[in-house]
Amino acid sequence: MKKILLFLALANILLAISFLLTDYFWILFTVSLFILILISLKEKKPTHLNERLLTIHDISYGILTGTILYGLFLAAYLLLKVFPFPLITFVKELYLIVGPSRWWHYLVLVLIIIPGEEVFWRRYLQSKLVDRYGMLMGVIAGACLYALHLDRQSDVGRRSSHGRNCLGSLICMEELPCSYNHLPPCI
Repeated sequence: MKKILLFLALANILLAISFLLTDYFWILFTVSLFILILISLKEKKPTHLNERLLTIHDISYGILTGTILYGLFLAAYLLLKVFPFPLITFVKELYLIVGPSRWWHYLVLVLIIIPGEEVFWRRYLQSKLVDRYGMLMGVIAGACLYALHLDRQSDVGRRSSHGRNCLGSLICMEELPCSYNHLPPCI
């Protein structure tokens, strides 16, 4: 358990630095996630027990749940624009800081950042929590730790994303729990 806490602290430090130094966000965030991928793969090596090829059903399920989640976020965003809440300003500020704007941002997003978050937060951390506390509590704990990491990244992030992160993390991690039999896609 000490090793898990150490890696969780390291992840939060690396990612916090990425969000604090916004001029270098894309470089630091990419390097941080790459380091977390390496740690995860070193600590939890694939074996025949937890290795399985993705089926068309797995991919379809990932696309469906990702689309539904995106639709929920889009609906929330459109509602924020209609209602007279000042939250939309904070959301726009957040995306000005972390939104991809160059071609290589999209490339590292798809090749390193998204897989890095899945490999570290779900394959490594969540699976360790599930092993220790059982499926339900492990998934809930993993989702909460993921939401906390997102929520603490920046002043802008703290003000605008708390509810979205908690809800999104629980939906995504609950819908696609990690087990020894497979590594589910989360798109």
